[in-house]
Amino acid sequence: MADKTDRRERPRYPVSAAAEAVEPQSNMRLTGRATDLGMGGCYVDTISPFAVGTAIRVRLFSERHCFQTRAMVAYALPGMGMGLAFSETNADQSASLRHWVAELSGETMPYSELDPEGGFAPERRVAKSANLREIVSEVVGLLQQKHLITDTEANDLRQKLSE
Repeated sequence: MADKTDRRERPRYPVSAAAEAVEPQSNMRLTGRATDLGMGGCYVDTISPFAVGTAIRVRLFSERHCFQTRAMVAYALPGMGMGLAFSETNADQSASLRHWVAELSGETMPYSELDPEGGFAPERRVAKSANLREIVSEVVGLLQQKHLITDTEANDLRQKLSE
Protein backbone atom coordinates (compact mmCIF):
# COMPACT_ATOMS: atom_id res chain seq x y z
CA MET A 1 0.00 0.00 0.00
CA ALA A 2 1.40 3.40 -1.00
CA ASP A 3 2.17 5.97 1.68
CA LYS A 4 -0.30 8.84 1.33
CA THR A 5 1.33 11.15 3.87
CA ASP A 6 3.45 12.94 1.28
CA ARG A 7 0.55 13.55 -1.11
CA ARG A 8 -0.97 16.98 -0.97
CA GLU A 9 -4.74 17.06 -1.17
CA ARG A 10 -5.61 19.57 -3.86
CA PRO A 11 -8.86 21.47 -3.56
CA ARG A 12 -11.22 21.17 -6.51
CA TYR A 13 -11.85 24.37 -8.40
CA PRO A 14 -13.49 24.91 -11.77
CA VAL A 15 -10.82 24.52 -14.44
CA SER A 16 -12.65 26.54 -17.06
CA ALA A 17 -14.07 30.02 -17.19
CA ALA A 18 -16.42 31.98 -19.40
CA ALA A 19 -14.65 33.95 -22.11
CA GLU A 20 -15.65 37.01 -24.11
CA ALA A 21 -13.43 38.19 -26.95
CA VAL A 22 -13.80 41.35 -29.01
CA GLU A 23 -11.94 42.31 -32.17
CA PRO A 24 -11.66 46.12 -31.73
CA GLN A 25 -11.57 47.10 -35.43
CA SER A 26 -14.90 45.49 -36.36
CA ASN A 27 -16.26 45.27 -32.80
CA MET A 28 -17.04 41.60 -33.55
CA ARG A 29 -17.69 39.73 -30.31
CA LEU A 30 -17.61 36.02 -29.54
CA THR A 31 -18.08 33.96 -26.42
CA GLY A 32 -16.79 30.58 -25.33
CA ARG A 33 -15.18 28.62 -22.52
CA ALA A 34 -11.55 29.26 -21.57
CA THR A 35 -9.38 26.33 -20.50
CA ASP A 36 -5.67 25.70 -19.96
CA LEU A 37 -5.29 29.08 -18.28
CA GLY A 38 -1.71 30.13 -17.64
CA MET A 39 0.27 33.32 -17.22
CA GLY A 40 0.98 33.53 -20.96
CA GLY A 41 -2.42 32.69 -22.39
CA CYS A 42 -5.27 30.19 -22.63
CA TYR A 43 -7.39 28.16 -25.00
CA VAL A 44 -10.94 29.27 -25.83
CA ASP A 45 -13.52 26.74 -27.02
CA THR A 46 -15.62 28.51 -29.65
CA ILE A 47 -17.26 27.47 -32.90
CA SER A 48 -16.02 30.44 -34.94
CA PRO A 49 -12.55 31.47 -33.76
CA PHE A 50 -10.83 34.63 -34.93
CA ALA A 51 -8.06 34.23 -37.52
CA VAL A 52 -4.46 33.59 -36.47
CA GLY A 53 -2.70 36.88 -35.74
CA THR A 54 -5.88 38.79 -34.84
CA ALA A 55 -5.38 41.27 -31.99
CA ILE A 56 -8.32 41.12 -29.56
CA ARG A 57 -9.52 42.19 -26.13
CA VAL A 58 -10.45 39.24 -23.95
CA ARG A 59 -12.26 38.94 -20.63
CA LEU A 60 -12.25 35.70 -18.64
CA PHE A 61 -14.47 35.26 -15.62
CA SER A 62 -15.64 32.64 -13.21
CA GLU A 63 -17.60 32.73 -9.99
CA ARG A 64 -14.64 34.18 -8.07
CA HIS A 65 -12.37 35.72 -10.70
CA CYS A 66 -12.35 38.21 -13.53
CA PHE A 67 -9.38 38.95 -15.77
CA GLN A 68 -9.16 41.09 -18.88
CA THR A 69 -6.33 41.94 -21.22
CA ARG A 70 -5.32 42.27 -24.82
CA ALA A 71 -4.33 39.08 -26.62
CA MET A 72 -3.20 37.74 -29.98
CA VAL A 73 -4.71 34.66 -31.59
CA ALA A 74 -1.75 32.23 -31.69
CA TYR A 75 -3.60 29.40 -33.43
CA ALA A 76 -7.16 28.68 -34.57
CA LEU A 77 -9.04 25.43 -35.11
CA PRO A 78 -12.23 26.17 -37.09
CA GLY A 79 -15.28 24.70 -35.41
CA MET A 80 -13.27 24.04 -32.21
CA GLY A 81 -11.50 27.06 -30.76
CA MET A 82 -8.36 29.16 -30.57
CA GLY A 83 -5.20 29.56 -28.55
CA LEU A 84 -4.58 33.04 -27.17
CA ALA A 85 -1.30 34.68 -26.16
CA PHE A 86 -1.85 37.45 -23.61
CA SER A 87 -0.26 40.86 -24.22
CA GLU A 88 -0.37 44.35 -22.70
CA THR A 89 -1.60 43.18 -19.29
CA ASN A 90 -1.56 45.91 -16.62
CA ALA A 91 -0.12 45.26 -13.16
CA ASP A 92 -3.49 44.82 -11.41
CA GLN A 93 -4.67 42.32 -13.99
CA SER A 94 -1.33 40.44 -13.88
CA ALA A 95 -1.64 40.11 -10.10
CA SER A 96 -5.22 38.87 -10.47
CA LEU A 97 -4.19 36.30 -13.09
CA ARG A 98 -1.21 35.17 -11.02
CA HIS A 99 -3.51 34.52 -8.05
CA TRP A 100 -6.07 32.70 -10.22
CA VAL A 101 -3.39 30.45 -11.76
CA ALA A 102 -1.90 29.74 -8.33
CA GLU A 103 -5.35 28.82 -7.03
CA LEU A 104 -5.99 26.50 -9.99
CA SER A 105 -2.67 24.76 -9.41
CA GLY A 106 -3.44 24.28 -5.70
CA GLU A 107 -0.69 26.66 -4.54
CA THR A 108 -3.11 29.02 -2.76
CA MET A 109 -6.54 28.71 -1.30
CA PRO A 110 -9.49 30.76 -2.55
CA TYR A 111 -9.96 34.12 -0.89
CA SER A 112 -6.37 34.18 0.38
CA GLU A 113 -6.39 37.85 -0.53
CA LEU A 114 -8.80 38.52 2.34
CA ASP A 115 -7.43 40.49 5.24
CA PRO A 116 -8.07 39.36 8.85
CA GLU A 117 -11.24 41.45 9.11
CA GLY A 118 -12.73 39.53 6.20
CA GLY A 119 -12.60 42.32 3.62
CA PHE A 120 -10.43 42.55 0.54
CA ALA A 121 -6.91 43.87 1.04
CA PRO A 122 -6.59 47.53 -0.10
CA GLU A 123 -4.77 46.69 -3.36
CA ARG A 124 -7.54 44.20 -4.30
CA ARG A 125 -10.27 46.78 -3.54
CA VAL A 126 -8.61 49.23 -5.95
CA ALA A 127 -8.33 46.56 -8.67
CA LYS A 128 -11.95 45.48 -8.23
CA SER A 129 -13.25 49.07 -8.39
CA ALA A 130 -11.19 49.70 -11.56
CA ASN A 131 -12.71 46.58 -13.16
CA LEU A 132 -16.17 47.69 -12.16
CA ARG A 133 -15.63 51.17 -13.68
CA GLU A 134 -14.51 49.55 -16.96
CA ILE A 135 -17.56 47.30 -17.03
CA VAL A 136 -19.98 50.15 -16.28
CA SER A 137 -18.30 52.28 -18.95
CA GLU A 138 -18.83 49.48 -21.50
CA VAL A 139 -22.50 49.23 -20.50
CA VAL A 140 -22.93 52.99 -20.94
CA GLY A 141 -21.39 52.71 -24.41
CA LEU A 142 -23.74 49.88 -25.36
CA LEU A 143 -26.78 51.79 -24.11
CA GLN A 144 -25.67 54.82 -26.13
CA GLN A 145 -25.03 52.69 -29.25
CA LYS A 146 -28.52 51.22 -29.03
CA HIS A 147 -29.98 54.71 -28.55
CA LEU A 148 -31.42 53.82 -25.15
CA ILE A 149 -29.73 56.86 -23.62
CA THR A 150 -28.78 60.17 -25.25
CA ASP A 151 -25.21 61.30 -25.93
CA THR A 152 -25.59 63.89 -23.16
CA GLU A 153 -26.73 61.26 -20.66
CA ALA A 154 -23.84 58.97 -21.67
CA ASN A 155 -21.31 61.79 -21.26
CA ASP A 156 -22.77 62.68 -17.84
CA LEU A 157 -22.45 59.06 -16.71
CA ARG A 158 -18.87 58.81 -17.99
CA GLN A 159 -18.01 62.01 -16.13
CA LYS A 160 -19.39 60.55 -12.90
CA LEU A 161 -17.37 57.37 -13.43
CA SER A 162 -14.13 59.32 -13.75
CA GLU A 163 -14.69 61.24 -10.49
